[in-house]
Amino acid sequence: PVLQSIYLPWLERSSTALQACISSGDYSPKYLEMAPEGTCYLFVDGLRFDLAKQIEEALHKKGFTTSNSPQWGALPSITATAKPAVSPVREYFKGSEVNLDFQPDVISSGKSLKGGYEFKKALKNGGIEILSLENLGAGKGLGWFEVGHFDHDGHDMGVRMVNQIDSGINDVVELVSVLFMNGWQKIQIVTDHGWLLFPGGLPKVELPPAFTSNKWGRCAVIKEGAQSGEMLYPWYWNAVQSFALARGVGCYMKGKEYAHGGVSLQECLTLNIEIS
Repeated sequence: PVLQSIYLPWLERSSTALQACISSGDYSPKYLEMAPEGTCYLFVDGLRFDLAKQIEEALHKKGFTTSNSPQWGALPSITATAKPAVSPVREYFKGSEVNLDFQPDVISSGKSLKGGYEFKKALKNGGIEILSLENLGAGKGLGWFEVGHFDHDGHDMGVRMVNQIDSGINDVVELVSVLFMNGWQKIQIVTDHGWLLFPGGLPKVELPPAFTSNKWGRCAVIKEGAQSGEMLYPWYWNAVQSFALARGVGCYMKGKEYAHGGVSLQECLTLNIEIS
């Protein structure tokens, strides 16, 4: 009841205000230039701004030096669209038509990034070494390591994900130490999106299936010619292609405690962290 009366109205007002700013102005994420040799990109799926600050504080306690830069994420704020956008090979991709999965394509081949194979192939073609716990690299060139389970836990557990946050933060911090011990000179933490979390479920927004080709929690592909009345936004990978985002902190699916894909500070504002 306390959250319903205090937190939800605040979430609603802040997200509605941000949506108004975006609809009347320019929302163009400016991503970092290619990192110098000896840098490992550490991609953390669903690293919300506040969790990124906690990671930065934990790194300071371990003696690391950091710098950070706030970043607006690509729209819609889902992994399929926003992960390729923060990668060092983003120039390899384009969007043709907005599709059911919000996936861009590889420019040279026209193949979709769906499934992950083409994304990894693009990294390799760009000279980026794909790292894992079995292959931590030797600190030469550029590396790409994916870590973290915040987004997975949110989708799988809903509000119970909060019990896993501390372990997720520790995983990232420990991996940073291991990567430095293996010769990497700098580590650049990047992420795709944040998320909304509300016990009992976000407010349900009605959007009849007849209007949509595909519907996620906070975003949807509207069928051509359908007059849904929803707010439309340009897709990051092709600005002439638009899609619907739920107003305020509404959700197109009932009972969703964890969701992202829309426009709110919690979903769209992220933090890049450079560690040395």
